[in-house]
Amino acid sequence: DEQLQGVLVARLLAAPQRKGRTLLGLRLGAVLSGGGSWSADQGLGRPTASERTLRAVLAPHLETLPGPVAALRLRALGLGPPVGDQLELSLRGEEHRKRRLGEAIREVRTAQGGDSLLTIVPLDSA
Repeated sequence: DEQLQGVLVARLLAAPQRKGRTLLGLRLGAVLSGGGSWSADQGLGRPTASERTLRAVLAPHLETLPGPVAALRLRALGLGPPVGDQLELSLRGEEHRKRRLGEAIREVRTAQGGDSLLTIVPLDSA
């Protein structure tokens, strides 16, 4: 399984369409030997291109395959910023909340589809 994870992730990270950008979500798909197909989507929480992180996210999904597999596919559900962009060490106050909200919105839309989140309603936490 670890070797399979490595091959799937290495191919995804080497894909020219990615052009050095981070990933926001993954879709693991399988064509089952007995017929039919299976897929699982996984948001990543933070943009990443870390092979170690992607393999860790992929492992539990490989264990839930419903039967013998004829073919596997791994694809990016969304692309984030380029790998070279530096993350800020600290953001404070309103700017931090806005940035976290934007990341959460992208993650929900990546995992559930573009139309899954239509309106954000602010709630008073006081």
